[in-house]
Amino acid sequence: MADVANGAVLQPDGRIVVAGYTQAARTDAFVVRVNADGSPNATFGVAGKATVAFGVATFGFAVTLQANRRIVVAGQRTGGDDFAVARLLG
Repeated sequence: MADVANGAVLQPDGRIVVAGYTQAARTDAFVVRVNADGSPNATFGVAGKATVAFGVATFGFAVTLQANRRIVVAGQRTGGDDFAVARLLG
């Protein structure tokens, strides 16, 4: 199974946030945050990775940062081509 990255954004502190989707147990959107040196940011999600499950296969396509340091990932849910948006604590 594979993880596919589709978007990335640089935080003001030098950390990099990447969004995409994982096909591990099922297809879920994910957000990964790494430190400026490329190592996983252990304070985010589980070992630097957070998955977003919408109940059906979901693909993360884009990521952005809000002024309040929240991370927003946008993508698509299957089974009707619904738009999916999630906001995570950053």
